[in-house]
Order: sequence, then structure tokens, then C-alpha cells
Amino acid sequence: MKYLLTGLLLFLTCSCSQKEKKAETRPAPVIPAEWLYLDNDNFSIRYPQTWELQNGNESIEFYLFSYLTSPVGTFRDNVNLVIENLLTEMSPDKYVALSVKNIRDKFNISVADKRKYTVGGQTYYLVKLKWKDGIDLIQHIHMKGKTAYILSLSYESDEKGSIQTEGEKIMASFKVK
Repeated sequence: MKYLLTGLLLFLTCSCSQKEKKAETRPAPVIPAEWLYLDNDNFSIRYPQTWELQNGNESIEFYLFSYLTSPVGTFRDNVNLVIENLLTEMSPDKYVALSVKNIRDKFNISVADKRKYTVGGQTYYLVKLKWKDGIDLIQHIHMKGKTAYILSLSYESDEKGSIQTEGEKIMASFKVK
């Protein structure tokens, strides 16, 4: 009877605890040799020569702007990085769940997809968001200790294709040190 109760208690504890979402493994992208390299003490990223690197402001580390895809357009598709220093260490699953909830509540943006991947030994979340006004946003969220690295690709919804593919390849080259 003692073993039955112990076993039942262990089963209930395990079944009620929240489990980390399992990451799907993806192959590392093949990055062309002519792509430029941004190397920082905490991260690195590769990008095409046709994209323009600009320093960010107090909340954004950097911007990578694509070339203008239309002579009349003013929006430039871009990749940017936000680094958030957290007060306490938390699991990536919890951080992403809180972030997605905040985005939904604050900006009324729909979440199209949320998945966990491992590429080249690094695990990150991929979150796809749909803004109003025809802008799509793809985020890669990397966690290291009390630091969250939020890499975002913003592009016009009707420009799916080469810009989106190139932007996703840039994002896949990102590495936290």
C-alpha cells in the first residue's frame, strides 16, 4: 500500500508539472562567404552586403535594413535586435508565453505560429505575428541566463519571397556567445 501511494503521488506530481516544450532540430543555414559579419562580445550575425547596418537606439542594438523593393515605397524591411536584461532567470517557455500574452494584450496582434527549434546547438523560439497595415513580424527569441535576445524580421506581407527568405537566413545565422 505504501508503494502504491508513493507511486500515485509521483505520477500526479509528474503529470501536473508543466513540461518544457521539446525543440525541433533544424539544419544550420549555408551562409554565402561574401556576407558581412557583425561580431559583438555577446552575439554574432551574418548579413548580405545589400543590407544596410545601422546602430540602434537605447532599446535596439542594431538594425539591418533591406534595399528598397519599390521606388514608391517608404517602408524598408528590416532585422533588428532587442536585448532584455531580466530581473530573475526564467525558462524560455515561460518568457515566450509572457511575451506573447503581452503582445496580444497591448497591441492586439495575432500570433500566427509559435515553435521551438535547435540550430547548430542553440535553442530558440520562433514566433510569427501578423500586424495591422500589412506588416508581418517573425521573431527568434534566444535566452541565456537572465538575458533575452529578441531578433525580429519586419516585412510587408505582400513581399513574401526573397526578402522573407533572405531575412530568415540572416536570423538563422545569429549566435549567442
